[in-house]
Amino acid sequence: MNRKVGIAFVVLVVVALAVVAAVLIGKPKPAAPPWAGPGLEQSGAAPAYQLDLIEGRYTLPDTNLPLSFTSTSEFVIDSMRSTAGKRLQAFVAELPFHVPDTAKRFKPVGMRVFVGDEEIPFSTSSGSGSSWRIQQQQLLLTHRVPPKPGSVRIVHPNLTRQVNRLTFAASGLEPFEFVQQRLLLKDRSREGIMLPAPGDIEWDLTLPEGATFRTFLAMIEAPLRVGRSDGVNVVLTIVDGEEETEIGRRNIQPKTVDFESWVVDLSQWGGKEVTVRLSSKIAKKDNHFDYAFLGAPVISGAPKDPSKVRRVLFVGLDTTRPDHLGFYGYDKATSPELDAFASDAIVFDRAWAPAPRTRPSFRTATTGRWPLDAVGATNIGQVFRDNGWATGGHVANIHLNPRFGFDVGFDLWRLDVQATASQQVDRALDFFKVNSQRDTFLFLHFMDPHLFYKAPAPYNDLFVDEPDGTLPKVFNRWQVVAWGKKSLTDKRKNHIEALYNAEIAYTSSELDRLFKGLEALGGQNLIVVHSDHGEEFWDHGGFEHNHTLYDELTRSVLVVRPPTGGGGYRVDTPVSLVDIGATLFDMAGIDAGVPQDGQSLRPLMEGKKGDQWKRPLQSAFLRYDRERWAVIVEGRHKYILHTGSGDEELYDLDSDPKEQENLADSTDLAPYRTAMANAYGVPVGLGWRLRLNFLRFDPVKFVLPKPAVEAGIFDPESLSAHRSNLAWGEVPKKSRADVGTVELSDDKMSFVFTPGPSAGGVLYVLFDEEVAPSGSLVKLKEDGTTKEMELKELKDGNFGWKEGANGA
Repeated sequence: MNRKVGIAFVVLVVVALAVVAAVLIGKPKPAAPPWAGPGLEQSGAAPAYQLDLIEGRYTLPDTNLPLSFTSTSEFVIDSMRSTAGKRLQAFVAELPFHVPDTAKRFKPVGMRVFVGDEEIPFSTSSGSGSSWRIQQQQLLLTHRVPPKPGSVRIVHPNLTRQVNRLTFAASGLEPFEFVQQRLLLKDRSREGIMLPAPGDIEWDLTLPEGATFRTFLAMIEAPLRVGRSDGVNVVLTIVDGEEETEIGRRNIQPKTVDFESWVVDLSQWGGKEVTVRLSSKIAKKDNHFDYAFLGAPVISGAPKDPSKVRRVLFVGLDTTRPDHLGFYGYDKATSPELDAFASDAIVFDRAWAPAPRTRPSFRTATTGRWPLDAVGATNIGQVFRDNGWATGGHVANIHLNPRFGFDVGFDLWRLDVQATASQQVDRALDFFKVNSQRDTFLFLHFMDPHLFYKAPAPYNDLFVDEPDGTLPKVFNRWQVVAWGKKSLTDKRKNHIEALYNAEIAYTSSELDRLFKGLEALGGQNLIVVHSDHGEEFWDHGGFEHNHTLYDELTRSVLVVRPPTGGGGYRVDTPVSLVDIGATLFDMAGIDAGVPQDGQSLRPLMEGKKGDQWKRPLQSAFLRYDRERWAVIVEGRHKYILHTGSGDEELYDLDSDPKEQENLADSTDLAPYRTAMANAYGVPVGLGWRLRLNFLRFDPVKFVLPKPAVEAGIFDPESLSAHRSNLAWGEVPKKSRADVGTVELSDDKMSFVFTPGPSAGGVLYVLFDEEVAPSGSLVKLKEDGTTKEMELKELKDGNFGWKEGANGA
């Protein structure tokens, strides 16, 4: 049972988000001596000049827009075509501007749609009410009645900013900042240089021996559909003293659907100090909309010592719970290849993910920051790129979309939501081969263990002992949840879990091919394998992930194999995915120069322990149930606090690894509340929750028996069992402002609640000690008369009042 204490529940004061779960594996004794190094401090690669990161001399046109061009952020759709709709009438019209291909899933930032004065909400699918979304560069509108001609209006203020960003005179940027761009074409994103025509950039460089120039060409399209480039010529010139040599020229077509590789041999100037000039030239009539893009432009040379070229392979396994892998103690042969890999690596037996879902967990793993600080933080890949490494990312989960900034700092970021493990391995090996002479960092993500559990033969039925012949070939989370509400047999459960195991076995086999291919390239290879979260198979009565904070969801795979191997050493110190960033920087000898919340795991790999590892670890941020927060204390105890109800849970993970016995009622929870406050950097303590249902809108004054530390309104989203996906553009049905406002008095002995238009909600009052509500006064106006009431104990053990139309 979860713990409740009347109205005086524990309060965690933080902007509403969500939380996580975890899966406990036993603590095997070390099977090998600690690792003794070295890392990747020494490189044999030649210097690489990443031209977009080096300031040069610039000649740029003020604008590439026609004189008649007028930028706008508001558009009237004259007419829309009717199309079939399941419930409502549906209408389509071509958008007057370009949107990224991912806009079919996400709302373009800042875009709004109106029919007359009515704002229509964005939705990723047709629901029961009016909505809009984008489909194949068209606006798709569902509405009760056909919109009148000219009544549909699009407001998109970001378009003006996008146009200005492409116009040097209007950008307000220095040339070096102006030319730096990131371009998304279909499923690929690249960092690089935008060079409007006619334009030049020059760099004075000493070229390395065996120098080669490489870039990836494309045309940046103007946001508005009012014109198109007629093509651009891009020219590479070397100036050696008085001699000027054009050594390469390429034409970029008006519309590009993919990046075109361009490689030029510069070896004849190896060892010389020369001027490198890149130019964009008008190809035909004028320079209108001529925005040439050069992705990841680099000049690199032959390696000084091929045996010391450095490679970091950072593998992210989606939805992989450790206790379904052999080297973590699973009794089924799901991972023989990974087991062999782990036997020559360093295995972390108690690693936690910061969330039971993809986006916050991988954000932490790829930035080294806890989820609340990871949004907008510097990516690990960007740090490596800034230090001269070639960087790439191949991912297959829609939540790793460039929209969320995962691609920032990567020469190449490719999102293919249909990619199989085999395809990902092929792409990874190709990336390493293309960059075989450079220090290289690759983030490689595998989606296969995630639903829909469709491993290829012979893996698909490898673990199915008793098939359920009625199980659909393809099913989703919500179907399984629905089956569970009626009759979900053990046979079907076992079949579903067997399909999951098949995906792990298939992925393990492909990883073995990847590891062998990487070793065949020689050099120094550092490999890190981790998982973003686990998967529940009814351990606590549920299925899949993103709905609890128990260990089956929040324990993570974490294995590190240094260049010299790790001998199978096991680390039982509690760690987190937040530690990966600091570890990679330490192993590569990089001074990151960016904040890190984690700690380098290298001392633990070397067998060194210390008090710095006795830190509380975060695990939270779920979406598919009501908000709660967890903290892991010294790896032994997990404390969970539910935002809306105040329920508390405490588990001894050593004696109760399946988290079945809640110790909250029999334990002093003060130390665990303090640990949570320290972990999240927010107040956690005893307080009140006041559930209100106001039908009238006069302010209400609460007179408190003791000074409060803080008072406010819980975000209604935190109380919802299935919250809005804000990152996808969904709008919550109710906000704090809808509930009202709270103003705490200067002496903190009272506060005034002013109801909003939808005043039902939950207020919180945080104290520095337990305070009984008895005798607290509530003052409100009703029918022009001020009434004063006292909070009283109700039949259910809570406290409250009820008077007329107002109540709590």
